[in-house]
Amino acid sequence: MHDHLVAWLAGVTIGAITAIAVALATRFQLLPEVVDPSFILTGSGLGGLIGGAYAALRQYPAPRLARVVLLGGLGATAVFVVGVTGVL
Repeated sequence: MHDHLVAWLAGVTIGAITAIAVALATRFQLLPEVVDPSFILTGSGLGGLIGGAYAALRQYPAPRLARVVLLGGLGATAVFVVGVTGVL
């Protein structure tokens, strides 16, 4: 964790912004009252697995593989949030 403090802080900031955006969107009825998070969690897991498989096939070293897995999970989460909630 201490080696990648900036990445950790960016993740916390993005998570907080997402939570605030969803709360505001629900309050102003831009989103349905109940959003099923299971698709979002499944998408995040699949993104991490796909990223990890790609990095392993490319034989990346362990620190870089970990970053690819995290980026895959974050990217897939963003795609599934947009897809499930229909924000765009």
